[in-house]
Amino acid sequence: WSVFVFRNSIVFHDLEHSTSVFIHLSPFVFFWCLRWGSGVPSLIERTWPTMFHVCDSMTDFEAADTCMETWKGMLWCKACSASPLAFVIPPAILYLFVWSLPYYIIVLHRWREWCEETGHETLYSYFADTHPKAKE
Repeated sequence: WSVFVFRNSIVFHDLEHSTSVFIHLSPFVFFWCLRWGSGVPSLIERTWPTMFHVCDSMTDFEAADTCMETWKGMLWCKACSASPLAFVIPPAILYLFVWSLPYYIIVLHRWREWCEETGHETLYSYFADTHPKAKE
């Protein structure tokens, strides 16, 4: 949505845009690698047995390991499947309570005067300044 609101784009020859792409994509790549063990989900289970709940049984782990042998299997493997809600609800709750609400409380309430005095922009002030009709 930032492409439409803030006119952001992917420009690979610009260091600032490339850095932004890296910063925003690296957590997804990191957790995808942790979830699938960089090709061997059973390795993650043996290394950190209680950290991730990836598969229910060792036969599921073996099926997931063989699933990682093809490109299609690397993108989406049904061996250790979960419901779509399991991929949506916990991350949404985590995002809301760990990042979004604290950001709103700290930046838009606690540091509001400081941001205005020092001239620091927040997403809200940037959007309000560039889209004056939104204030109405």
